[in-house]
Amino acid sequence: MVIGSVTLLMMIVLGKRELAWVPFFGAFFFHAGNVLINRKSHRAARQTLSAIIVRVLNKGRSFFVFPEGTRNRSHQE
Repeated sequence: MVIGSVTLLMMIVLGKRELAWVPFFGAFFFHAGNVLINRKSHRAARQTLSAIIVRVLNKGRSFFVFPEGTRNRSHQE
């Protein structure tokens, strides 16, 4: 518990944009300094990731991603 409370202050978490619509959690997640990414727009997703890299490097923070394993069996983007 103590490790989590200290580590989370130095971490930026990447989440999908849809999390913003989850009552209470979405607002808390965003206002805690985490980043929501638009997975449906590849251009917007790349821009968001570039901005995260700058924030991580400038502030000396860690970056955390929860991979979901979404698959595209039709090989379309």
